[in-house]
Amino acid sequence: MKNCLLDVCIVNFNSSDFIAVNLLALSKLTKNRFRVLVCDSGSSKKDIKKLKDICSQYDNVDLFFRRQERKGSLGHAQALNFLLDRTEAPYGCILDADCVFLRRNWDEILIKRITDKTKIIGTQAPPPKPQDFPLIFGVLFETETFRRLKINFLPAQDDSGSVTKDTGWEVREKFLKSGYQGEVLEMKNTRYFKNGPFAKISACAEYYLNGENRIFASHFGRGSNSFGKAYSNLKIPGLRQLSNYFGWIKDKKRWIRTALDIISRE
Repeated sequence: MKNCLLDVCIVNFNSSDFIAVNLLALSKLTKNRFRVLVCDSGSSKKDIKKLKDICSQYDNVDLFFRRQERKGSLGHAQALNFLLDRTEAPYGCILDADCVFLRRNWDEILIKRITDKTKIIGTQAPPPKPQDFPLIFGVLFETETFRRLKINFLPAQDDSGSVTKDTGWEVREKFLKSGYQGEVLEMKNTRYFKNGPFAKISACAEYYLNGENRIFASHFGRGSNSFGKAYSNLKIPGLRQLSNYFGWIKDKKRWIRTALDIISRE
């Protein structure tokens, strides 16, 4: 699509249910003309079929299929490099499949906060990661600056191949080294914060503009991974895994319902 102000990049890995929420939110809540670039990173046949059906409902979504050379965070980083190479709009956005902006005109609000010094704005990292710069769960940035800094999303690795720095670590380092700063959306974890709309989720992130109590975005944080959080203290491994799985399913459905409810009311 030509004449877009914003390109939104999303990687999918067995996360089509979340992609459906994200595309709906973007279509209803984005003010400016935009394009979405989705890269599937080796999902199951079932999820790919569902993803194709979802994306076909929108005329501004470009869908790519690219099985990465590596799995996990390395594959996710390769997919992000692939997508960012294809951005053309003045502003770019990166979203995890399970991270969604929930404020009408979210893009216009964030773009207006881009200045000569602040070139990127988005989701605050959880501790113990640095709190002064957005993490790439959900970020909006000036594309020209991003390209000039030659960001590579691949994690840093030592000689043994072990990851020493997370996916996207260059973003913070290169922006700050070049004299730019980032603005963060304040993160509140529902494990401790019980005043937001996602309070019934055992642990997910809500994000707020500084000084506001109206939610701006949310990140489920476990996407296609049902083992990312312990829901059970059972000692028997098989039963513990089963309990974790059903806990994840329950939280996932509740998160999606809550997001859809907010989107419908915005």
